[in-house]
Amino acid sequence: MTISKYHGLGNDFIIVDYQDQIDYSQLAVQLCERKLSVGADGLIVCQKLKNKFKMSIYNADGSRARMCGNGIRCFANYLFDKEYQLASEYNVETDSGDMKIKVVKEEPFITEINMGKPIIEVSKKLLNSNVKHYLNQPLVINDKQLMVSTILMGPVHTVVFTNNLDKDYIRDIGNKISNHHNYPDRTNVNFVKVTDSQNIELLTYERGVGLTYACGTGSCASVVVGNKLNILINKVKVELPYGKLNIEIKKDGVLMQGPSKYIFKGEI
Repeated sequence: MTISKYHGLGNDFIIVDYQDQIDYSQLAVQLCERKLSVGADGLIVCQKLKNKFKMSIYNADGSRARMCGNGIRCFANYLFDKEYQLASEYNVETDSGDMKIKVVKEEPFITEINMGKPIIEVSKKLLNSNVKHYLNQPLVINDKQLMVSTILMGPVHTVVFTNNLDKDYIRDIGNKISNHHNYPDRTNVNFVKVTDSQNIELLTYERGVGLTYACGTGSCASVVVGNKLNILINKVKVELPYGKLNIEIKKDGVLMQGPSKYIFKGEI
């Protein structure tokens, strides 16, 4: 099997072409283990359908993710490098529906993705709460009350506005929020430090992965929540440890623009 590795601002993925009779959940666990294997935040499977490609993504712990913003930019880069898809605009099928890809630049490879519309009213399946929506609601962690907001931006995302982006703090609090009984299917947790209404810093604790250097859907969710709470305008630069994403809220969906980069390929 040929594997290719890409990253989107430090969020790294192993990408393989689809083959029958493979347990991709187990393969993700095997390949994504750092130090003992290739190492990555997730495994992406590329499947050729009749008139488009499908992206399936598995977290490092083998769990299935509905969607991944950095992952889909890496996926578009993979399609281009393999010459599977050389058009400047096309759709990719995901577990969150079709996503529209627009290639902005080939070198460095930059894409703009319409990530679809956020869902503010989170279903009971994803949130044990009787409130109609979960914007700016109290949550007690380590005997302290935090104000959190949870929406669907593809996957379920919880946003916490804070001035503390210490990584040890985020690993601790992120893990406890992600696995809180309020979230029966667990949640991704985004810690947001606001610079001004057009700029934020972000670190994300991803369910099934842990602390990651970048999260595309988390960046979108954070801007959407900040906009709903009148903290951010509809066009925001999200600063991550290895670069920036441009997020814009439009009527037909949330646009995410950013880079991806090829790392290597090999055989297993």
